[in-house]
Amino acid sequence: MPNSISAKKRLRQNKAHRQRNRSKRSAMRTEIRKLREAAAEISKTRLQLEEDGSSADEISAAIQPQLADLDTQYRVAQRKLDRASSTNLVHLNKAARTKSRLQRLILSVKSG
Repeated sequence: MPNSISAKKRLRQNKAHRQRNRSKRSAMRTEIRKLREAAAEISKTRLQLEEDGSSADEISAAIQPQLADLDTQYRVAQRKLDRASSTNLVHLNKAARTKSRLQRLILSVKSG
């Protein structure tokens, strides 16, 4: 329990900062998870269409809207990661590494 006035204030600040950081970190992780789930869904759809014997053009046309959504979701996740790293919520290198891995995931989904 803090004894001095400044220690009491610091405790209040720490509680507020901890709550804000938890919220931002959770939102960032949620966006990353949504992106990964969307990529898995596209792969699953592509695989299902290939098993059904669809042509390459039909598969491409079927997943084209999902790929556009995937790019949009990446931009949202990228922005969250950049904001988190700029406020030292996550390390700059971790943000860069995560963005790189997400880009590789998107490229692999697009290439089939």
